[in-house]
Amino acid sequence: MDHRWLKRQIVKMDVQLCNQGKYLGTAYAIDISGDGMRIVSSGIDLHPGQIVEMGFPQRNRPFGSGDVRAIVVYTVAGYAGVMFVPA
Repeated sequence: MDHRWLKRQIVKMDVQLCNQGKYLGTAYAIDISGDGMRIVSSGIDLHPGQIVEMGFPQRNRPFGSGDVRAIVVYTVAGYAGVMFVPA
């Protein structure tokens, strides 16, 4: 059973991931809520507890300008769950 406070919405969007200024790769978000998202992260080295900066290319602006920070909560079989954290 899912015990989330906020309902997740299905999405389809690319998410660029960086860690301390180093580009990690582009993941694909599949659902999102006000506190986090689930991404397809195959081929990107992520681990629980890691902080990532997330950019959204669909916004048509440079990476790093108001993008979102998140902590990796879990990774399993090519997927990761991230929780948004304050900047």
